[in-house]
Amino acid sequence: MKPATLSLLFVVAVAALVTGCETRRNTRVVSERSAARVEPPSSELAKPAAPQPPVDGLRDIDGPALISDIRASKRKATLLNVWASWCGSCKRELPMLVDLAKALESENVGVVFVSVDKPDARPAAVALLETLSPKPSSFIAQGSLGPFKRAINPGWKGALPATVLYDENAELLWFWPGPVLEHEISTIVTAYLAGQPLEGPTLVEPEH
Repeated sequence: MKPATLSLLFVVAVAALVTGCETRRNTRVVSERSAARVEPPSSELAKPAAPQPPVDGLRDIDGPALISDIRASKRKATLLNVWASWCGSCKRELPMLVDLAKALESENVGVVFVSVDKPDARPAAVALLETLSPKPSSFIAQGSLGPFKRAINPGWKGALPATVLYDENAELLWFWPGPVLEHEISTIVTAYLAGQPLEGPTLVEPEH
């Protein structure tokens, strides 16, 4: 074979070897970049811990969030009772409402309790709930009571206890400012579930 031919073959072989190496290197770089795009950063892999319920059983909530919670429950109706540990009438009324909650459960009517105790009275609120059987779950109003009261009932002046009946859309149906008896609640709830029109005080008119 002629020297010129040998030289040409040598050049072709070297070029092929260089091209093969470059192709493998480029393939490896592309693979590494693709892997980098597919795998999210470690910070995105870490999921935030789920919120834990309060140790004392009282869940903080504000007025608008409470109304949203009632609406999301999809119950036929919801009875809301607002109470405080320092309120004597509330203490006398709570056992009746706990028993009523059990009776209304089969009718898909919920009973929700909300304490308006101040933060320093929170232990007293928890202690009062502990005396009830079964112990009901309860919210505790968060933040200023002004917005809370307006969300519950725009005309509520703040009398305690306060009991409110809402429909499935969290629209106010009936309002009892102050103490209420079981038969007074049952009469209104039964009438509403039967489709009867409710005629009576649904709002306490605000002072002008």
